[in-house]
Amino acid sequence: MSNTILKHPSKILSSESNGNGNNGDEGKVPIQDAVLSWPEPLSDEAYHGVGGAIVKAIEPHTEADNAAMLIQFFTAFGNLIGRNSYFVAEADRHYMNLYSLLVGATSKGRKGSSWGQISRPLKDIDGKWLRDYVHSGLSSGEGLIWVVRDPIEKQDPIKYKGRVIDYQTVIIDPGVDDKRALIMESEFAQALKVISREGNTLSPVMRNAWDGRDLKTLTKNSQAKATAPHISIVGHITKDELLRNLDSTEVANGLLNRFLIVCVKRSKVLPEGGRIHEVDFQPLIDRLNSAYHFAQHAGEVKTGLLPGQRHCACNG
Repeated sequence: MSNTILKHPSKILSSESNGNGNNGDEGKVPIQDAVLSWPEPLSDEAYHGVGGAIVKAIEPHTEADNAAMLIQFFTAFGNLIGRNSYFVAEADRHYMNLYSLLVGATSKGRKGSSWGQISRPLKDIDGKWLRDYVHSGLSSGEGLIWVVRDPIEKQDPIKYKGRVIDYQTVIIDPGVDDKRALIMESEFAQALKVISREGNTLSPVMRNAWDGRDLKTLTKNSQAKATAPHISIVGHITKDELLRNLDSTEVANGLLNRFLIVCVKRSKVLPEGGRIHEVDFQPLIDRLNSAYHFAQHAGEVKTGLLPGQRHCACNG
C-alpha cells in the first residue's frame, strides 16, 4: 500500500508556473511531487462528543477508517440540522454545511463502507432526510441548483377577444421547500473531469453553495435559482485519481480549499466481519437525538473564545 498523501493545496505549485519562485510560487512543489508521510492516527480529542462515541462503538466491527467515519458523520449531521445553527464571523453567518473529500491510498480504502456504518444511526434520527435529501451525480452547476431550486414562475398573457390585456403569474414548477442536500459522490474523479470542461458551471456553483449564497447561473436556458441553500458534499477518490484529475485552477480559485481532505485506508482485515449486531446503540441514539433537537433551535453558536485565544475551551 502506498504511504503518501497530498500536501496542503496552498503548497502545491500550479502547472502554469515555471518553478523559479515568481508569482508567489516560492516554497511550493509540483503537483506530482506534493506528498508527505501518512498522518498519525486521530488523537483522543477528535472523538469528543456523540459522534466520536458512535465511531468508537463501530470501530471493532468494521474495516472502515475511523477518520472516514468521523468526518462523514460531521458532514452528514451538519446537513441534517440545516440552517438552524451557525457561527458568526464579522458580518457573515457560517452554517454547518461541510465539504469533505476522502482520499484513499488505493481503491480498497473502504471509503464506501464507512458511509454505510455512519448512515445507520442517522437513519434512526431522520429516515426521510436520509431517503430524500441524499443525492449523487455532480455533473453541472445547473443540476446542483435544481436539487434545491425555488419555485419557477412565468408570465402568461391574459387575452380578451384575441387581445392581450394583462399578464398573470403561473408556477410551472413548485420547487423544493427543504433546501438541505447532502451530495454523496463515490466517484469524485468524475466530478473533477466535468469541472475541467470549458463552460461547465459546477465549480463556481459549488463554491457559492459552500459560502451559503443564493445560487443561479447566467445560462440562458436555465430558469432555476435557489435561495438559502444548505448543500454538503462528501467525495470519495483515490490518491492517484486526485493527482491525475486535479486542475491547478481549482487549487487557485479556492474550490479545493473548501474541502476537508482526509486520508483513509482499511483499518483492519475482518474476513468474517464484525459483531456489530451485538452492540447496543440505543444510548448513543438517544444522545444523538438530543443533539439533533438542540441544534434545531440553537441559532448563533458562540465559541467562547476570549481575546487572544486560539482554541475554544467550551468543548471540554
